[in-house]
Amino acid sequence: MKPEEIKQKLFSYINQATPEQLEDMLSFVEEEETEYEVETASAPWDDEEFVKEMDRRMEEIDSGKVQGIPWEEVHKKVFDKYKKE
Repeated sequence: MKPEEIKQKLFSYINQATPEQLEDMLSFVEEEETEYEVETASAPWDDEEFVKEMDRRMEEIDSGKVQGIPWEEVHKKVFDKYKKE
């Protein structure tokens, strides 16, 4: 089963779950967290190294040293790649 199919199946289970089932699912994931190293969402802007790297990249774009790729082009390439699979 492809990862996207697994995600859809899990979302289906979550959307149909009772409150008790949701609590059980969460407990299971949190118990397994250390084994699978599930990361919780964090704010990247709180990470000093991340901010420093983004600043460096923006300086390269602003100076003309690096040319950015328009979002539409990036989106199309990604969409086309996964559309074929």
